Amino acid sequence: MTRHGIDCSGLVHMSYRAAGKLVPRDAYQQEAAGSRVDASTLTLGDLVTYGDGDRAQHIAFWVGAGRIVHSTQRDGLNRVLEEIEPETLRERRRATFRL
Repeated sequence: MTRHGIDCSGLVHMSYRAAGKLVPRDAYQQEAAGSRVDASTLTLGDLVTYGDGDRAQHIAFWVGAGRIVHSTQRDGLNRVLEEIEPETLRERRRATFRL
């Protein structure tokens, strides 16, 4: 959360904060705090984490119909996007959960 924009876990953190709920700041902490759900039962507002190795490196809100909302770096700035879950992320999915 800098002048260059908001990162993915900052988007989740600030979204929950705006709704009056305090959640951890980083993606791996948010993943650990959540309750796991099967990917086939994802509903609007659930969360998906992505990464390589032993902890989450990216997080997104599930919108439905294969779409996510996340902050990602494009053109040197962090941008909040709604888009179909990119294949490059889907291949790195770690967990699906609710906070």
